[in-house]
Amino acid sequence: MKTKTLMTLFAIAVLALGACSDDDSDTNDAANNTANNTANNDDGNNDTENNAVNNDDNNDDNNDDNNTPDDAACQAHVLPDDFKIDDAIGPMGDPANWPQEIPPTAVVSTTYLRLQENDTAEAAFDEIMAPIIGDLLGSEGLMGVSFARSRSCEVTRTLSLWETEEAMMNFVLGEAHLNAIQRVGEVSRGGSITDHWPASDFETLNWESIIPELVNHDGPVY
Repeated sequence: MKTKTLMTLFAIAVLALGACSDDDSDTNDAANNTANNTANNDDGNNDTENNAVNNDDNNDDNNDDNNTPDDAACQAHVLPDDFKIDDAIGPMGDPANWPQEIPPTAVVSTTYLRLQENDTAEAAFDEIMAPIIGDLLGSEGLMGVSFARSRSCEVTRTLSLWETEEAMMNFVLGEAHLNAIQRVGEVSRGGSITDHWPASDFETLNWESIIPELVNHDGPVY
């Protein structure tokens, strides 16, 4: 663009010099034709560049639309194809590595959070989760916890195993978790749920066996 603009200015300078000269009109006509052709070329190039920018903007809009989760297809009781367990807390983040001897009083709990898609919500989520994870991992009676996420559905999940319901509720009623409950509207786009069951209801404790039970969820949705 800078080169083309300089060419246009050069052509205008040629016209100015031609007007002050004693050259015949043929020279002036040639200069005029040069300036007009250059200006026309610039207009054509500007139109092409403007069209390219508009096409890029349209492509960005289309990509944003394509990345928007299909909430009708993303259901709490279904694990999507891109479901992935977070390995940040090491091997114990996989239910396959949880203790095999489980007391009859044990309960298993899960949360399903449908995240808002904006920077403010993401920042709020990080701010909320930092103290929760600290409290959770240090909770008495916690036997195992797993975190997972789906990018296509923009959801995050937790699955946790507790020695007793009392132990689970001690965490739920803790300061960090209560603060998270109060701020859930900052991060959830709606349709988020949580539930828990006696661990003895399941032959195997893993994501695949527990998550389908959310189809029968009749508790609050936030």
